[in-house]
Amino acid sequence: MNEPVGATTATTTAMTAAIASPLLGIDPLIAIGAVTGAGIFIMNEKGHSKIKAVVLFLISVACGCLGASIAADLIAALLPGKIDVSQGVGAILSSAVSVRVVQKVIALIESQALQNLLKGKIK
Repeated sequence: MNEPVGATTATTTAMTAAIASPLLGIDPLIAIGAVTGAGIFIMNEKGHSKIKAVVLFLISVACGCLGASIAADLIAALLPGKIDVSQGVGAILSSAVSVRVVQKVIALIESQALQNLLKGKIK
């Protein structure tokens, strides 16, 4: 069975993120986590052209970098006790989930379901 992304491509992407992150002022753990989460997101997306997949990947990486601390705090709040969650883990979750959530909200808005819900007309 062929891998969707080769090991060389994955390693190169992770190394590029780790090397470029200090130049951009981003923690390397957040950058690697965002790339990892974006990879998970793209692997679960079906039926998109390669250009759209690349654009979604880049948007997912950006969302992972921006939402890393919020996602890490959310994970820590959901876990029992005082567990310190790395922002890299938050970046993985944020980049893997954020674009999917935005896509679902857009689909709700387009289908009039959200407008009906807000008006109290639940069907």
